[in-house]
Amino acid sequence: MILELHEQELINITVSSIQTNQYYAVEYDKTWYFGHALGGPYDNSFVSFKFLHSTLSNGERVFNWPRRDDIDTVHSSCVFFGPVLIVGIGPFNFPQLNEIQQVYEWLKKSRK
Repeated sequence: MILELHEQELINITVSSIQTNQYYAVEYDKTWYFGHALGGPYDNSFVSFKFLHSTLSNGERVFNWPRRDDIDTVHSSCVFFGPVLIVGIGPFNFPQLNEIQQVYEWLKKSRK
């Protein structure tokens, strides 16, 4: 993935490649979240996700389920990385977090 970024070629994640019960990095508004794919595709372009929220624990970014379920249906073009490995039983960690942050920053810069 890093080599592809250096070459400025990012592989699009298609709706058909998004697997139910897997975790993905999803761009949402002006940030991104880890989402658990619940189902889809709907209208050949949309997928339903349940999102984790991030917090700081001992200076480390960790993820947990919010008190109220954060579920939304998003366009597949918002999914920019995944599936990703989730570690823990809550709060959760993602070993690929730094790489995902780099990809997201690159995406923001490339759109300017």
